[in-house]
Amino acid sequence: MDLGKFQKVAEVSLDLDEESAYNPHIASTLLTPERELLKVYVRNGQKVGAGQVLAELDKSEWQLALQTAENDLALTREEYIKEVIDYGGDLSQANAGIDPVLHERIRVRKGLKGVELKVQQAQMQLDWATAPQCFNNPR
Repeated sequence: MDLGKFQKVAEVSLDLDEESAYNPHIASTLLTPERELLKVYVRNGQKVGAGQVLAELDKSEWQLALQTAENDLALTREEYIKEVIDYGGDLSQANAGIDPVLHERIRVRKGLKGVELKVQQAQMQLDWATAPQCFNNPR
């Protein structure tokens, strides 16, 4: 597999060799045009190791996305709590003290599960704003 020249990132181009494995998620995040590259920690032609931080991107967009998702989660939880209480639930108990199937249906109906996943996704994206292990040597 010839990986050749990777792509120019700011003033640094990263070369891959045959021993490197390419992680497309990291690279696509790193190279998304609307992201501002704040700092590059490697030089052209420099060998990189697993876990080495290569670059840092502007995190403000991801921080805002996480804050928005957390706000949505708080609002959704309020709606969930209201409905659980309407069913006579007790939030201090497992499954809010109601039938587990009903409890899960309320969580889904109120969108709680979906919003929880959005918070997790936003946190993961923020964590990736500093791009470690873009290249990972499997040996």
